[in-house]
Amino acid sequence: MTENRDGPKPDLSGALKLHQAGRLEVAQAAYEAVLAAHPDNADTENLLGVLLAQKDQLSDAMARFARATALAPGVADYWFNRGECARRMAQPENAIDWYRAALRLRPQYKDAFSNLAALLAQADRHDEFVELLRDHLDANLEATAHLVQIGQDLLARRATETAAHLFEILAARQPDDRIVARNLSAALLRLGKLDAAHARLQALTQGHPDWPDALHLLGLCFDEMDQIDHAIEALSRALELAPARIDTALALIQVYERRRNPAAARAVIDAALGANPDEPRMLARLAEHHERVSRLDEAQAAANRALKLNPREPMAHAVLLQTAARIKDYELARERIRTGANIVHGTAAEIRFSYAAGRVCEATGEYEEAFRFYMRANQLFRELPRARRVKSHEHLSRLQDSRRAFEATAYAAPRADRAWDREPNSLSPVFLVGFPRSGTTMLERLIGTSPNVRISDELP
Repeated sequence: MTENRDGPKPDLSGALKLHQAGRLEVAQAAYEAVLAAHPDNADTENLLGVLLAQKDQLSDAMARFARATALAPGVADYWFNRGECARRMAQPENAIDWYRAALRLRPQYKDAFSNLAALLAQADRHDEFVELLRDHLDANLEATAHLVQIGQDLLARRATETAAHLFEILAARQPDDRIVARNLSAALLRLGKLDAAHARLQALTQGHPDWPDALHLLGLCFDEMDQIDHAIEALSRALELAPARIDTALALIQVYERRRNPAAARAVIDAALGANPDEPRMLARLAEHHERVSRLDEAQAAANRALKLNPREPMAHAVLLQTAARIKDYELARERIRTGANIVHGTAAEIRFSYAAGRVCEATGEYEEAFRFYMRANQLFRELPRARRVKSHEHLSRLQDSRRAFEATAYAAPRADRAWDREPNSLSPVFLVGFPRSGTTMLERLIGTSPNVRISDELP
C-alpha cells in the first residue's frame, strides 16, 4: 500500500521512520499519539491504516482509510489503499468503486488501473473491462504484462470474446509483442475466425520460425481449416522443438485420428509414453485409442492407470464410462457418471462423456436425464470452431460419399469363401454406415426386435 503522496509531515517523521524500520508496535503507538494531538490529520490516518493492514487487522485498517478519504477526498492514494483493503476483505464491489475513485483523481495510476482491470475481469463485467482499457490503457502502458496475465485467465475461463478484445487493443499498441500476438491468435482461433488467426500466425511463425507456441497454434489452425498436411507439418515441427510438450502431442494425435491414420496416432502416443510413462494425459489418450478400436480391457487398464496418477484426468473418466456402456454394465456405468460428472468439465472429453452418459440414461429409462446430457454434448460441440463451419448440405453429401465408398469395398461384394455368400440360409452380416450419431440407438432397438437379427457392437 502507498504510504503518502507528499511525504511525511514533520510531526510524522519519527513515527514513519519506526514504521519503515519494521517496528510496527512502537510505530502504531507513535501514530496514535500524533492523532491524539492532531485528530484531523489525514496522512496519519492513512499511514496507520497501512500499518494495521500489514498486521492483517483489516477491519481496523478500513476504518482508518475511510477516515482518511473523508478528511482528504482528493488524494488518490487514500482511495487506492481503501480499495486494496476491500479487495483483501473479499469486498470486490467496494474495491472496484474505490479503485475507480483513485483512477479518476490520477489517470496515470498503474496499480489502480491493473487491480481494477483484474477485478472487473474476475467479476465477468466484460463491457466495463473493455471500456476501462479503451479509456485508461494509454496512460498505463506499464501494466501490459499484468493485462496479458488477465487475458490468459480469461482464455482459461472461456471468456474468449473479452480476451480477444483485450489482445486486439494491446496488439494495436504493441504490434511487435509476440506474446500478445500469440494470445490474440489463440482467441481468434477459438472464436472460429480462422482467416484472421491464420494471417497472424503466418506472420508470427515467419518472424519466429522456431517458436513452438506459434507452430502449435498454426497447426491447430490448419487442422480447423482442413489443411491436414500443413497441420501435421506444423505440429510435428513444434513437437520436434519441444518434445516434452504434451498438448502438441495430443493435437498431433487428434489430427492423425481425423485423417483415419491410427497407426501414426499410436506412434505419437508410444513416443510420448516412452519419454514419460507416467504422463496421465497421454495414458488417457492411449485408453481412448484402445476404446476406439474396441480393445476394451486395454482401454480400462490405461484409463485406471491414468486416474491413479491424476484422479481428475477428464478423458480417463470419459473412457471408463464409454467402456462400461459398451459392455452394457449399466450399474457400473451409472457409478462412472456419478464419479465423473463433477470432474469432466469444459474439455473435449466432456463431449464424449456427455454423449455416453446420455446413452446410458436412455438405456436405463432415465429419459429426462438423458436429454440433459445430450443437450450438454450438443452445446459443447456447437462451440467448437469446426462445428460452426458445418453446412447441412455438405453433411448429406458426406453421407452419400460414405455409402459409395463402402459399396466399392470388398466387404460389399459377394465372395465364394464367405458362408453367407455360398449358402442361402446362412446368417449374413449387414453394415449400416454413414449415419449421424443421434438416432442410432433407436434404430438398433427397432431392428433388434426381430428374432432373426442379432445386433453387434463394434469389434476389433
